[in-house]
Amino acid sequence: MAIEWLKGFIISAGALVIRVFRRAAPVAVAGYLVVAIFGLSILFVKSRWPALRDATVTTIVLLVAAPLAMALLWHRLTSVKAFGLEVSLAESSVQTNAELVAAITGRQYFSGEKHIIDQIRNAIVRGETEIVEINLRNGDYWWSTRLYLLAALADDYSTIQAFAFVGLGIQRRFLGLCTPAVLRKAIAKAFPTFAEVYAELNGQWPAVTAPGGRVENIVHSWAAHTFEGKSELEFSELESKGKVSAQLLGDWLSQAGEQLSTDSIDWCGISDSHLLRQILIGYREPYVALLRNGRLDRIVNRFALTVRIAEQTLKS
Repeated sequence: MAIEWLKGFIISAGALVIRVFRRAAPVAVAGYLVVAIFGLSILFVKSRWPALRDATVTTIVLLVAAPLAMALLWHRLTSVKAFGLEVSLAESSVQTNAELVAAITGRQYFSGEKHIIDQIRNAIVRGETEIVEINLRNGDYWWSTRLYLLAALADDYSTIQAFAFVGLGIQRRFLGLCTPAVLRKAIAKAFPTFAEVYAELNGQWPAVTAPGGRVENIVHSWAAHTFEGKSELEFSELESKGKVSAQLLGDWLSQAGEQLSTDSIDWCGISDSHLLRQILIGYREPYVALLRNGRLDRIVNRFALTVRIAEQTLKS
């Protein structure tokens, strides 16, 4: 009798293990496959482009691996509850930093207001800012010299991934996104002198100087420098050179073979499966802007959203 009971128990337990394994194995295999692709992608990118920064390598690799992860989990997306979708979208939204914009455009660098320099330095160096919002207003606000300086400093000394351009002041009409490196390249092509001056100033400070100190020194020196024989203020008053409009920015990017990423979706503030599918599989760039009647509402990190949805899906 005991033998029969033990035999039945073993058969039942074995059947349970098989059922659990059948459910878990595909997810485990999928997970290991994504990890393998992630690792191989890192090795490939590092060997092919060894000079790339770690943040850039990670972004490239994540964009390679994320679509596979979503393809393997997509059939289970319908099981994620509406509240989970809202949480996923909220947690994946990038908080844009507008403090730097006010600091870098509100006053002249050489005004003697040290806190302005501190704001610029902290926003760039502290490593917490992912996207900086730049409001071009009506094309009469930003100096081309300062926009280049911001792009160069962000590219060299920060983890800022993108600039989000908006216009028309408080209306914040979305214009598009680009990386600091792309903006730097475009303005340098239009004004080669800017790149030369920056390289000269950047090379004046020993490599052992702390990043915050280097940024402050470069900003002070830049403000006191001349451009084509004119002070920064005088240069900024030159027509078609000093002030940056949306049209002028587009022309600079086009001449450099680049353009703003205008990936965006008009939404009403409610998350649903259709919206998330559109964000995840309808675009290729890392970020998608959510707009309300053309006004920038938020920016979503597509990879972060992929991870959040995957987590919610596996929990369901």
